[in-house]
Order: sequence, then structure tokens, then C-alpha cells
Amino acid sequence: MLLRYAKIAPLTMVLMLLGLSSCLYTVEETASFDLQNNGDTVQGPDSGMPAPDSDPFVALVGQLNHIGYYQQKQDCSYPIENGFYCLIPPVENAISKRIEAVNSDLDSGSSSLAPEQEITVVNMEGLLEIKSCFLLADYEVAANTYPRATVEEWTFDEELSAEKVAEQLSSLTEEEWYYLSESKISWWRKNHKLYFIFPAGNLMLSEIAKLQEKMQEIM
Repeated sequence: MLLRYAKIAPLTMVLMLLGLSSCLYTVEETASFDLQNNGDTVQGPDSGMPAPDSDPFVALVGQLNHIGYYQQKQDCSYPIENGFYCLIPPVENAISKRIEAVNSDLDSGSSSLAPEQEITVVNMEGLLEIKSCFLLADYEVAANTYPRATVEEWTFDEELSAEKVAEQLSSLTEEEWYYLSESKISWWRKNHKLYFIFPAGNLMLSEIAKLQEKMQEIM
């Protein structure tokens, strides 16, 4: 198993789109996987311009500045006008795209780093909208290195739809998640929404519990 992980690490670097935990289990459901990523940043956040708080999710994420995390304006394929979060079409969700890429490598035989069998596709039926925010901390975790993460809110048409997707995500094995990402992914469900924290960089991994705890506290 360790040998396999050593071989598949390069694949996960290619598959990373966002920088995809042993965290707090205080909401309805949380899953965590011990993965790694080497994308630590050496640039501090722009905390001089507050994000607009008209959107509930943006307002929630904005309160993370109480623990030193600030929303950053971002460029993305599906931006909204104020630039503080991206609207991502449901079909472009990070989990499905990663599974698709891994299974494509397996089917084509183009990579010796693919898993032995296909990863089960997650049925995202009922997923209506994804909002994504990028965060940078205002403190260093190492010399000139600031933790960062992407947080997302996935909204479903009803609670049952979100529950079904949560069950599918829970059924993925740790090894399957490793093929999808080399960083820890934290996620949990609350009512008809799923929330994800995608850390970036090895030094961010110890920070995820703080982010998740604060988000759950202010929900």
C-alpha cells in the first residue's frame, strides 16, 4: 500500500483543481481523509477590502476574519460581479471531475498510476448550485508562508438529495480519496447543503480544524 501511494502521488498533483481531515464532528455528518498537498503560499492576504455580505454564504465566510482568514478576490471561469466568490455549475463540481479524470486514465490505460478498478461515480442528482470562496490567513505558519484554503457551499433541491450524496461520499475508501487528491478534504452536511474545505499546502493541514469549528459555530 505504501508503495502504491508513493507511485500515485504524481497523479494527484495533476488532478488537483483547487488544492483538495480529521476535524470536528459537531454537525450532522463529517468525513475526513489524511491526504497531502505541497502548494503552500508565500503571499499574505489582502484584508483591506471587506467582501460584500449580501449573500449568506459570503457573509458566513466573511466572519472567518475573526480567526485571521480573509476572503480574496479571485479569477474563475464562472465569476459573479463582486468577485468574492465563484458560481460553479453543478456538473463542474470538483469531486465528479476528479473521479472522471481518474477513471479515464484507467480506461485508456494511459497511466500506470491509475487504480486497479474504477472509482464509483457519485450521483449528484439534486445539486443546484456551488459557491466557492478562496481564503488567505493573515499570519504565518512558517517563514513567509501563509495558510490558504478554498471553502465551498453545495446547495441541493432538498435535504434527501444532500443526504444521498453524503452517503456516497462516505462510501469512498481512503485509498480512492487518495487517488482524487493528495490533501485532506473536510466536508459535512447541514440540512440540504454540503460544505467543503479544500486546504492548499502541507502547512495548511493543521489549520483545517480551526476553520471548520468556526464555520460550524456561526451557522
